[in-house]
Amino acid sequence: MADLTTRKLSTGDYESFFAVFTAAFLDDSRDPAMERYREVFDTSLAHGTFDGDELIGVAGRFALDITVPGPARHPVAAISAVGVKPGHRRRGVLTSLMRAQPSSTSCTTAAPGSPRCTPRKAPSTAASATAWPAAKPA
Repeated sequence: MADLTTRKLSTGDYESFFAVFTAAFLDDSRDPAMERYREVFDTSLAHGTFDGDELIGVAGRFALDITVPGPARHPVAAISAVGVKPGHRRRGVLTSLMRAQPSSTSCTTAAPGSPRCTPRKAPSTAASATAWPAAKPA
């Protein structure tokens, strides 16, 4: 078993991303849905975990605004499309993906209604461990 690595994905990774996501839910009807989601899904806001060269886990997000009481709109990173391929679970893949998602970007609003995400410095290991504690076996 090779070391697992988690990295940001690129637009060229979309087909692999979608294949892993649908495999995680044991769904083999991905062809029609894949093209529909291509229009709205931005793989530059997605991460993947690799076992060697094989993509085994994915997580994406949408940069959205949320309206709260009063005249305030706040940016939010809506984490979505999370999955780990069968046969690769219980190895820390999901934990790695969830740590990568919030630590890689900070969503800010450039103009009303147009969210964008900009890179920010990742939190220290201690801060990350506090925010996203690893699950301990029972």
